[in-house]
Amino acid sequence: MLIRNRSFVSTLMILSLLFSQQVLACTGIIVGKAASATGSYMIARNEDFPENNWAKHMVVRVAAEHEEGDLWQFGSGLSVAKPSKTLQYTAMPDWDANTLGSGAGPFEEVGINSLNVAVTATYSAEANEKSQKADPFVKPGIDESVIPTLLLSQATSARHAVELLGGYVESIGAAEANGLAISDQKEAWLMEIGSGHHWIAVKVPDNQYVVQANALRIYDIDITNKKRVLHSKGLLEHVKKHQLLGEVNSKRFDFARAFGVLNDDYNTDRIWLAQHLLSPSIYQEIRQERYPLFMKPDKKLTVLDIANMLRADYTGTPLEGKAERVIGIDRNVESHIIEMRPGMPPELAGVIWQSIGNVSDSIFIPLYGSITDTPRAYRLGTNEFDSVSAYWRFRSVGALLNSSDGQYREALHELRDQAEQRLVASLPYVDNAIKKMLAKDREMALWYINMHSNGFALQALERVSEIRSKLMTDITKSTEKEYDPEEWKKISEL
Repeated sequence: MLIRNRSFVSTLMILSLLFSQQVLACTGIIVGKAASATGSYMIARNEDFPENNWAKHMVVRVAAEHEEGDLWQFGSGLSVAKPSKTLQYTAMPDWDANTLGSGAGPFEEVGINSLNVAVTATYSAEANEKSQKADPFVKPGIDESVIPTLLLSQATSARHAVELLGGYVESIGAAEANGLAISDQKEAWLMEIGSGHHWIAVKVPDNQYVVQANALRIYDIDITNKKRVLHSKGLLEHVKKHQLLGEVNSKRFDFARAFGVLNDDYNTDRIWLAQHLLSPSIYQEIRQERYPLFMKPDKKLTVLDIANMLRADYTGTPLEGKAERVIGIDRNVESHIIEMRPGMPPELAGVIWQSIGNVSDSIFIPLYGSITDTPRAYRLGTNEFDSVSAYWRFRSVGALLNSSDGQYREALHELRDQAEQRLVASLPYVDNAIKKMLAKDREMALWYINMHSNGFALQALERVSEIRSKLMTDITKSTEKEYDPEEWKKISEL
């Protein structure tokens, strides 16, 4: 995720960081259905931000009809024509985004639409100088701030989402290099934008996974395989013309080398760590130029495995004390794991496991993608602390843990892990109950789906509020002065 254009003060702070690797952020993963324990496609990502206090809202965008000539008008100056109809979808916009956003755009980041297309976007990347001279980025153009909005509101399938975004990049132009994950019940795709008008997307093999950090990753791909690979028009010719590769091999095409920057420890360390955790039987040296694009896990992966990866640091590895950037960094503003489940009724196909605030100190809550509303507390919050919003209730727990030298963190993480294990174990029972409802009364089933998801969200909020209260009580007690008996006697007699 890239830094966003905000107030004058924020902009000054941002400019000082603009050329630092620290502004690059998100880490994500795509898992094929045969590589997951439940037979689901999974797409997941930590949304990171340079500030620790940037609230996210969890909302549902309703379906709507539009007149010819209606436009999305984004804060960056970008205008895009609206289709005659837009779909309902879930989203995680910035606190100041309102409906269509201030600054660059709404930054809706992640969601599932009513046709069960799931998107998480983006992980920011860096384009090399040569590729930028050949095809510069376009401002205003397509970027992270608008991608989820454009895709979730329109896409009828994962492949259609790829084609839709590719069309926007080719016709309007991209403002930045980045990558994203897209899935439905039939397939999952990794898509990358490398320059102003060139992009590529590859279908993830069902028995493998791919990890993304903040670098373009797609290489060693047969781009003549149209069932598995989609790309911008004239891609090969463009790469040859501008000599972006020493050798252009369409059967083993290297998009990442042509357009991106390789061998950056800030990114490759995280790729190594994730692959080390999920495929520990495969030995790989640290700090290679890059790592395999697709890998098979040692065992079929669960939601809990992905949660652990998103929270990972380098403790106990050869990179402990060496790596600049962990995966589960303190400035996570939200994290998510989406399961797209083949064979499930449309109403139950998508589940978003949503974490608010710092991923290490928060809990992944299961929400069905077919929900029609979210609790009010999850639609509140700004960049200043409050005691009501879900974001700040979760985020403040992490802040209190940090201020107390971490002495309560182990106990909190034990409670977090127990809760997540129960939620994962109970979901199949909930699925079965709702399936029976769907067979008899669809309207009642949809009502229950909404109440169930929102109920879990509210229960998690209540629990984290209790934990915060206990932390505050203990922290304030720890600052009390110890009095000798004589002094206490004087005080008590006042």
